[in-house]
Amino acid sequence: MRSLILFVAIFSFINTCIAGSPDFESAVNLAKSEAQNKKSSSYNQAKNFDPKSVFDNYTNYPDQTKYYDGVKQSNAQQMTNDAFQQKNSEEGKIISNTINQHPRYVINPSDPDIQHSQLIQKEADNIIHGVTSQYVDCKPKQSCTIQYQKKQCTEAPQTIFQSCKKKLIVDVITHETNTHYPLNAYLYVDEHKYAGISINAVYGNIDFLGPHDASFKLDGRLPKDIDCRTLQGTIKSSSGGAQLDYIHFPSCANGLALDYHISGGHRKNLQIDMVSKVVTYEVKDKWIDDCSGIANDTTCKLKSQQCDIPKSTQIIQGIPVTRDCWQESFNYICRGGSGAGDCSALRSAQCEQIGSECKEKSNDQCALYQQTYRCPIQSCSPTTDVICGNGQEYCLDGSCTDQSYQQSQDFAKSVSALSAASDAAKQLDQSSLTIFAGHPVECSEKPIGYSNCCTESGWGQDIGLDNCPDAAKKLHVDRENKLAIKVGRYCSSDIAGICVEHSQVFCVFSSKLSKIIQEQGRSNQLHIDFGSAEHPRCDGITPEQLQALDLSKIDFQDFINDLSKNVKNPDLKQIQDMIQQHVKQAQTSGRING
Repeated sequence: MRSLILFVAIFSFINTCIAGSPDFESAVNLAKSEAQNKKSSSYNQAKNFDPKSVFDNYTNYPDQTKYYDGVKQSNAQQMTNDAFQQKNSEEGKIISNTINQHPRYVINPSDPDIQHSQLIQKEADNIIHGVTSQYVDCKPKQSCTIQYQKKQCTEAPQTIFQSCKKKLIVDVITHETNTHYPLNAYLYVDEHKYAGISINAVYGNIDFLGPHDASFKLDGRLPKDIDCRTLQGTIKSSSGGAQLDYIHFPSCANGLALDYHISGGHRKNLQIDMVSKVVTYEVKDKWIDDCSGIANDTTCKLKSQQCDIPKSTQIIQGIPVTRDCWQESFNYICRGGSGAGDCSALRSAQCEQIGSECKEKSNDQCALYQQTYRCPIQSCSPTTDVICGNGQEYCLDGSCTDQSYQQSQDFAKSVSALSAASDAAKQLDQSSLTIFAGHPVECSEKPIGYSNCCTESGWGQDIGLDNCPDAAKKLHVDRENKLAIKVGRYCSSDIAGICVEHSQVFCVFSSKLSKIIQEQGRSNQLHIDFGSAEHPRCDGITPEQLQALDLSKIDFQDFINDLSKNVKNPDLKQIQDMIQQHVKQAQTSGRING
């Protein structure tokens, strides 16, 4: 124990090793005095340490005391029996599997931090006496401040060559118009009960009319320049007792002839609508110009331009389009100058430019700039602190030691995984052999004017929420506490086939941990859904399914946040006071173990 106290004293005052310093002896005396004070302080704090004031739920008589019958105890069979029974239970198997599958970490003696701590023990004497050896190199730490100084320089603008392009984009817009030509045809036969006619619809020439007692009249004509390729005909109305056997409307194929035949009567009058579709094309040119920025820069001048894609014809949407030039290139000279000056040295010295002013002009352009920079100037002075070994810093008052706590995500993940295994043992349903089971809960959405019991807003903010059933109110709280998973929505009431009310269905779990494992483990990893809104499946998962989950891929952040709120960090001042008091009592009594 004495060697341990000596090592603590040595380690606490490593920072006094200022090799070759003229004040070395005074530093050593100060270290000895401080060591004695620390020794008394540590003894008092250790002696009066009260675990009940630091650790929650601490007790002097845990359940495990039932296994201890005194120092002369010779039989520990009860402990063995209880351990064997717990190990073979379902809960014990789950915990055993979790432990057996947990990663194993081995301390590496070659680790740099382990070797460094061993070096401090081995070279403790050299460190205390400020001796520089092949392992220890202690130097005073410098305290440095940075101030800024303004400096100016001049430089001419540098010539920059820039290029840009203009590209022609042609859009063809199609316009379609319909022109109607009405034709009225009158076919009559005196003695017979059949007749036929074939007549040119442009000039009115009759190619065929029969039998001999038939007569025909056509009111209306088609224009001579009509485009027969788009010509179409329809019968708007007909009259007379005869039957129309067939009709051929004017077209390119039949030379624009109207040809039809009737039977079973003496007369047939037809109102025919001939439609000609006229298609026209509108061509619009649009230039894609990326030269506007350079062209508007007063420091840039156009040097040359050329057509990259000269006159040619391109087929656009089936239409041939000819243009003299489809793409042009432009070359500019910007900020013409040599770029000479004395500012490069300031930029190399990590100076920051804070201003610029034109000092000389040529042809309305700046030919010489005066640039303003601010440059860092560092001044350093030695301190009482020292840096030894591999850059480790030591100080007399301990102020260079970080005593803050940082949250360990790895530890939080491990605690979450262990908590999942612990909760699995507690929530095991012996009848179904499942864990983390939930139960379905639903809320109703009423029509406009009534309450919506599925709202996620506060209860006092929407009309009629106070009239919702207690189950819906509790569901609202469970959703706020992130204990519910939405399954779906369905029509829960209809009148004459019209839905008048919808309901939302959720699976609610007893803990946030259960909900996380169900949502990310069951759904995302095992790919087991929660059923449908009308038939929800909120049942638990089996121990075998739990073992198949990769807990490292589950995000426990919501659970970790709740866990962090309940963590009680140690009171450093309280611990220090207890150690100091214990060390003082040890000095008085002469017994370090008090």
